[in-house]
Amino acid sequence: MHMKKRKSSELKKYSREAMVGRYGVLAGSTALYLLLSLFCSMMPALVFSGDDLFNTILFYITTFLFLLLVNLLNVGYSRISLTCLRQEKPSVGDLLHAFFHHPDRYLLMYLIPTGISFAISLAADFFSTCVLNELSAVSVDLYGTTLSYMLCILAVSALSNLISLLVLLPFSLAAYVMLDSPDLGPLQSLKESARLMKKNKLRFLYLTFSFFGIYLLGSCSCGIGFLWVMPYMETTISAFYLDLKNEL
Repeated sequence: MHMKKRKSSELKKYSREAMVGRYGVLAGSTALYLLLSLFCSMMPALVFSGDDLFNTILFYITTFLFLLLVNLLNVGYSRISLTCLRQEKPSVGDLLHAFFHHPDRYLLMYLIPTGISFAISLAADFFSTCVLNELSAVSVDLYGTTLSYMLCILAVSALSNLISLLVLLPFSLAAYVMLDSPDLGPLQSLKESARLMKKNKLRFLYLTFSFFGIYLLGSCSCGIGFLWVMPYMETTISAFYLDLKNEL
């Protein structure tokens, strides 16, 4: 029987209730997730720091590979939040779940969305570089050139992130789908996510952007606030997924 979908405030309430008594595991897994993600994001730049073509190519290749690894961590993070909502006992070790349970399937599932996002990011970087070259060629005002380039970078980055968000929105629940149906293939998981998200994309966007305020507060606390904000956000999104499946 199809039930009326719950409001964002109700989903957040379910999330807060699910976090009670499990905050230690959630904070620990969040800290580990952030550290591993930071390591993955920094490694390509540290190893391939040269400006020549060879280093640039290797930098982008390794960045893409590390993005895939971070996505495997995302699967584990989602598993922890689902475990909380289902009133089961989570473990920090669950963060590495995808590395030991069909990692090939998760990697193949993320290959398409990560490839799309990476291609959009590459296009944005290429455009920004072209703009910098044009500004340097026509202007002798270093300050004005730098300011114009920074504004361009911000605008292009915001636009590319928006495009990625809209293009990849239908696949937002694919990790949850595969976690619940590990025998499902990568393409089938993406298709099932798209089916669940049909007519629910605006609800998902509203729910996601409703965390903007507390996300800023987390940023103002030198990142310490993210140990609570991130589990709260992830658990609420997991509640959104369970709500679509009428499991709440």
